[in-house]
Amino acid sequence: MDTIINEIYRLSMSSDRLDDLLPCFVFDRNRFDRNINSFRKSFHKYFDRFEIAYSTKTNPHPAILKAAKENGIKIEIVSHYEYDEVAKAGFMPDEVIYNGVIPHLFSKYTIASHGGKVNVENIFEMKQIAAIALKEKRKIKIGMRLNINLHGDNGHSSRFGIVPFSPEFFQFLNLQNDYCMINGVHIHIHGGRDIDSWRTRAKKAGEVAAYLRSEYIDFGSNIFGFMDERLSEQFNSNIPSVDEYAKAIFNELGRFYNKMPEIIIEAGTPIVADTVSAVGKVEYIKAGSSTQAVSSCSVYDFGFFHGSDKKVPVDVIHLSDGNQYNGITIYGYACTEDDVVCESYSGELCVGDILVFRNLGSYAYSLCSDFIKPKLKLYELIC
Repeated sequence: MDTIINEIYRLSMSSDRLDDLLPCFVFDRNRFDRNINSFRKSFHKYFDRFEIAYSTKTNPHPAILKAAKENGIKIEIVSHYEYDEVAKAGFMPDEVIYNGVIPHLFSKYTIASHGGKVNVENIFEMKQIAAIALKEKRKIKIGMRLNINLHGDNGHSSRFGIVPFSPEFFQFLNLQNDYCMINGVHIHIHGGRDIDSWRTRAKKAGEVAAYLRSEYIDFGSNIFGFMDERLSEQFNSNIPSVDEYAKAIFNELGRFYNKMPEIIIEAGTPIVADTVSAVGKVEYIKAGSSTQAVSSCSVYDFGFFHGSDKKVPVDVIHLSDGNQYNGITIYGYACTEDDVVCESYSGELCVGDILVFRNLGSYAYSLCSDFIKPKLKLYELIC
């Protein structure tokens, strides 16, 4: 048994305690630590200067922010609200990377003026931050977010960032002054997790960074990380290892650098996804024209899995003897037809059995709501 299953099984021996906890999220701190160490090891094989910045929006629970802080990694935020939350977890301004499109100039200027990194994605905000720096007579450095098309001229263009070497790009550069200088580039592109797409990222970012003589390249994230095998099998494609990503970036940047700049990966999903599970129980089994079960968890607790073609892996802890079923549907507690937490479960099942839904560290807690029932609490598991 893994640590989560083992701990839930132990708690099930005291049903009163278990009933108080369920349904809930469970955070496996040991797995989180191992993921960070493995991630670091892969990138440090190729880069002397490398930083992980945990993506707060992926899962902002205080226990996870605290774990990130205790692992000595940076933190990435996209709003002033998140700035307050990471400060509570002990992060100092020089440990913060501030991205995002929500203007909060005071927070961004404060972080930049105390040694943190601020990546700006539009001319409007660049003008304002440069003006504040000039007025305050305190030097700051900022990064430029790039709009890189992975698929040539016919590919999808992002709404974020500055197109390299466009008129807007040079206008952005011309907004620098004696107190506000550009010292890095940032990219974050939705999709394109395959290695070829990451080679394109690295090649195009490297070209711009070399032109600007950037001190760092922040690659954002959107990479595959650690996940349950039952989930990885659903992608029907090769899932690159973290080492393969690191090597691809290194090889492409070698076109432009002998001595590499600092490399940053804003890893949220890659390090937290498989560290959190949702745990509920079978509330009842309804027999009729089609047999179905109802769980105390809902697909609305599963973040981006709701509406996705990917199915959440589930394990069952049997607390008593049940009946055998073949392809039973397990529904959630919501009074909607689409609240399906498991489309086809085959095996033994009984009312009161514990259901452990895997790989929900990424965005499930962030997007979980109080629709019908209170938002699920998250408990940290330390074994």
